[in-house]
Amino acid sequence: MRRRKKTGWRASLLIALLTLLALAVTACGDDGATTTTGGETGTTSGTVEATTTTAPAATGGTFTIAIQPQYTSFDPARASEIDGMMVNYATYDTLVRAENGVIKPWVAESWEAQEGGKVYVFKLRDDVTFNSGNVLTAEDVAFSFTRFKNVKGNPSFQLEPVESVVAVDPTTVKITLKSVDASILSRLAVSTCAITEAKVVREHGGTDAADADQTDTAQAWLDSNSAGSGPYTLTEYVNKQQAILTANPNYWGADKPKFDKIVLKQIDDVNTQKLLLQKGEVDFAINLTADQAKELANDASVQLVYASTLDIFHIVQNRSIEGPASKPEVWQAVRYALDYEGLRQLCGEGTKSPYSVIPEGMLGAKPVNTATQDIAKAKEIMATAGLADGFTVDLEFPALSIDGVDFSLIAQKMQEDLGKIGIKLNLKPEEIGLFLDRMRSSKMPVAISMWGPDYPDPQSQMAFLPGGPPAKNYAGWQAGADPALEALGQQAAQELDVDKRVEILGQIQDKLVNEGPYVVYAQPTRYYGSTPQVGGVKTDPVFMLDLNALTKAN
Repeated sequence: MRRRKKTGWRASLLIALLTLLALAVTACGDDGATTTTGGETGTTSGTVEATTTTAPAATGGTFTIAIQPQYTSFDPARASEIDGMMVNYATYDTLVRAENGVIKPWVAESWEAQEGGKVYVFKLRDDVTFNSGNVLTAEDVAFSFTRFKNVKGNPSFQLEPVESVVAVDPTTVKITLKSVDASILSRLAVSTCAITEAKVVREHGGTDAADADQTDTAQAWLDSNSAGSGPYTLTEYVNKQQAILTANPNYWGADKPKFDKIVLKQIDDVNTQKLLLQKGEVDFAINLTADQAKELANDASVQLVYASTLDIFHIVQNRSIEGPASKPEVWQAVRYALDYEGLRQLCGEGTKSPYSVIPEGMLGAKPVNTATQDIAKAKEIMATAGLADGFTVDLEFPALSIDGVDFSLIAQKMQEDLGKIGIKLNLKPEEIGLFLDRMRSSKMPVAISMWGPDYPDPQSQMAFLPGGPPAKNYAGWQAGADPALEALGQQAAQELDVDKRVEILGQIQDKLVNEGPYVVYAQPTRYYGSTPQVGGVKTDPVFMLDLNALTKAN
């Protein structure tokens, strides 16, 4: 009999309250500071549950994962795709970690919030070593974060609230924010804020100078090597073939790597992933679809894992490309034209339709599955916009499956739905690299895509406001396009009272629904598969999977 593992992600306002309370109470006491030592601070993220096998784990050998990758870089300053974050979670460490809904000490054994939450002082462990054997120091933290900001890669916005990072002494780091930011600890917990060994990165062309976006040349080396302190080290990457992680013999943590190697083998065809898994030629498959999960439900050779996500799937208009598809009123017509129930069925069991860009499971999320199809209303809006006869436009999308969602099937369904109101879609599937290049250069008139939060806080979703990466890159929605909405975003970032923050987040979502360039249609379940011998499956809605937790029975 097949064993099913199930994971869940539940919202927790109490946990959120703890996070903000930790900041708010900084005004108390003689010196206006609070200290967290070896303790935990709540996040807005909720709880991840995972059931693992109890069979004894094998030590050594190779663990093989079939993956249809999105990653384009493993340089922490440039890696923003969810599976790239998964790899970097295994090869690097962060100051703090978000585990089971709380912020926990990691490289930092304690921290102190000062000046009402505008300054954080972190005290580092003195026993953390890089894969080189050298000790991690505050200088490495300061270099990593400053380089992260100055390289100005895709994930650099995560440290946008940071004014400066200073190494006070070898085990003390001081981070000064531009202003209070309720999400800062959640930001620091994810692998995009990885700590790299400054000496090694500099030796391979890295720099934290102000002009690093022009002068840093470390990416080529970091894309096939790692300069971290995690349990595994990236030792090989061959584009279109595989990435290899090798056990770090100098790993400082208690949970030592269980395999000599973890191989992420690129298998773009999801049917091939399924077949290899059934044959036992791979240990784990990342990209199973909803239909495949149904087919494998009674297959004793496969163990399924169902994981809730914080990912949102959406269709977006580019307002910087002239044409009927860029009109705001057209997107209201699209909102009414979509068959949300049909789209949820295509995305698989457990899929929800979020109200807006804040998914269920995050602080401030509004009730799901409230949008319904209304073709008559959509046609009325089109007619009022002078587009009763419709128009033709390209719909671009990645030629792959993510979270079990096959974008080609979604595109075909949208072609059918929007055709009912006169919008004729030319479907244009694209290889993921080309798709991302066109998206980030704002060349797509209309696209379907997905967004996974970079950290488990609603502030991550404020990237959808004018000037944020998805807004300016593929919606053509530049900073200054909606000053009132942008002001609400700033208020949400700085508000420490949970109830007031939720109220502001509600206003933001309402404005995005009524005026924004996005229609969010799905928050799916993620489907993984493994052989029955695999245990230790620990999923995460931000970076997918903890590779170091995986085990394989003898």
